[in-house]
Parts: sequence; C-alpha cells; structure tokens
Amino acid sequence: LDHIVLPKIQTQGVRCPSLPASSMSGKQDIQKTDRISRATDKLRSNSKTVDILLLSLLKLKEHPEKERLRTVPLNNKVVKEHLESVPGAFELLYTIGYLPMHGHLVLQDYSKNATLISQAIDALEKQRQTSSYTADKTEHERKQSELDDVIKRKGEDERRRAQFAAKLAAEPAEGAAQTTVLAFHIGSEKVVRRFRTDETLTDVLNFLRSLPCAPKGFSLTDITTYPPQPLDLEHLQGRCTIESLKLWPSGHVRVDDSVCA
Repeated sequence: LDHIVLPKIQTQGVRCPSLPASSMSGKQDIQKTDRISRATDKLRSNSKTVDILLLSLLKLKEHPEKERLRTVPLNNKVVKEHLESVPGAFELLYTIGYLPMHGHLVLQDYSKNATLISQAIDALEKQRQTSSYTADKTEHERKQSELDDVIKRKGEDERRRAQFAAKLAAEPAEGAAQTTVLAFHIGSEKVVRRFRTDETLTDVLNFLRSLPCAPKGFSLTDITTYPPQPLDLEHLQGRCTIESLKLWPSGHVRVDDSVCA
C-alpha cells in the first residue's frame, strides 16, 4: 500500500495470519473469481476498507514494478484496523496472490496474478455502487465532519484564551510588596495566582478567560468570608481594584457557569 511507510522486514517475533482453509486444502471447488466476489461482498458495509483496497490495487496495476506497492506490512496501524480486522479483506488479498512472508503480505509475481487483480478492482468498484457502501460512507463522513468541527472549535478556543493571556501583566514575584494571592474555585479545580493589589477586576477576568477550565460565561462570588458575596461584573469591572474589593492579602473566589446557573 503506497501510503504506508514500510518497516524493515523482521523474521522473528511477528505472527503472520494463517491462510484461509480453502487455500490450504487445495480444493478447487470454488473458482478464484467466485472467491473475489464473495470476499468483496463481505466488505460492502466497510467503505473505508473498500476505498483502501481499491486505491492500492489501482496504483499497483499502474506501477507493478514497485515493490512497496506489492507489500503489506502487518504491523501497520491502518492495516490492522481497516484490513486485518475486517472480514473479507485478507481473503481478497490471498485470492489475488498475496502470501504471508516475514511479517508482511507479499505479491511476488504480478504478471501471474494480473487478471485476478483486475477482477478484484472491478468487484471493489461494484461494491461502491451498493446502498450498504453508500450508507457507511455517509456515516463516516458525518463522523469526520463532527471531529473536524471539534478540532476547529478547539483551535478557536486556544486562540481566544491566548488573546486574553496576552492582556495580562506579568505575575508578581512571590512575597513582592502590594500583592495578593487569589484562589479561584472552578468546579472541582482550584487555580491560584498572584496579582498586584492595584490591578482591577478586568485583569482578573482576563486571567480567568485565559484558562481552559473556566466556562465561557461565568459569574464570580467572593467566598473569602461568610456570607459569600456575588461580584457584580457588569458594574465593577474596570473600575474596582482588587484592593478595593478587599481581596487582599489573599482571597477566594468561586467561578460558576452563568449558563447553567
């Protein structure tokens, strides 16, 4: 398979799958053309496997002289996940001439098996026209689209947090004058940071918005003393310093998800 980087061939410690019983018994009751049809029929609900085999065989047919296209490494993750574990995949490869050899499946003589390989390509292309293949392909594309969206949102969230982090002044050194230590309680997590006492509530908000564990929308409650005192973010931020909020020389603030509140 041309898109798979081949490891060095090892002769020890690698277990090759056994040949199908029909291949070992020498019985010729079922013609190889029928075996190809039966093997590809088993693959119709595994669109990824059909696509991998079809693309690989098309490239093999175009460049049969390339050894890497005639070799399947059995320890490869893609091979294990989409070929070895899928009924019909190895059966098809065995039928068209691949043989287990030193931790690989190897096609030694392309010309001898060229007709069978062409038949396999035709059979795989036929499976692409089935409703089972189409349904599985659609489901894979849906899941991939959802995964892409998650990755995209994660990247956007990381950029957003970095923008807030860039607005922060450097954290004061431990024991520096006119500083306070604030502990933020976010769900089951506790995050501690030092601030200058003349920094404002806006600086506190920028810090919280730079944290992966903080909700996008939140409310703050001063729980340093009892009873807890909600902080009015709309009216206080930008105007009140940490000192004026009496969050020094230390303080405890609970961060709640305002959406779930």
